[in-house]
Amino acid sequence: MKILSAKLAELKLDPKNLRIHDARNVDAVAESLDRFGQQKPIVVTADGTVVAGNATVLAAKKLNWTTVRAVRTELTAADLKAYAIADNRTGELAGWNFEQLADLLAQLEQDGQDLDALGWADYEREPIMSAAFPKPGDGQPANAPSTGKVVKFAADMWELVAESVVVMRSDPDTDSDRPVAACLADLSSRYVDGEFGK
Repeated sequence: MKILSAKLAELKLDPKNLRIHDARNVDAVAESLDRFGQQKPIVVTADGTVVAGNATVLAAKKLNWTTVRAVRTELTAADLKAYAIADNRTGELAGWNFEQLADLLAQLEQDGQDLDALGWADYEREPIMSAAFPKPGDGQPANAPSTGKVVKFAADMWELVAESVVVMRSDPDTDSDRPVAACLADLSSRYVDGEFGK
């Protein structure tokens, strides 16, 4: 695999890219590039069409970069389409160990790292970092499954969740400084109880 220096002006974003890169996504990638540099190449075809790394190209342009590192693929047209889907989908299938993530975020914050450069907004970090994860000896074995109901919010729902937290905090019967985690727990409970969509 040969890594090339590709001129941004000569690259073409994939017009049939199935992934949607909104402002928040591009801003997060730009923060990462600015903080850590480009640590992995994008994938381009012989004519300079970006197969993997469209968000990286958009973010690099936002930072006024002139080049990015790239590798040139030799896949056939049909395989390119399949690869583009697989490259994005396989990343979505991974999960997070939120207990270890909370510990690492706290450690990075203590070390003076800018957590905003990690792609997690404060309303996403707060419930993770303040969660009370069960420890061995708490009457529950380590890694024991939760007996409660679990509600997962998709990535594209976070803005709606954040707005909901603001609304909940503005309720006269609610503490305006109520932790995000408590708001999310209440929101999840209402969702499970079927209060939404009526």
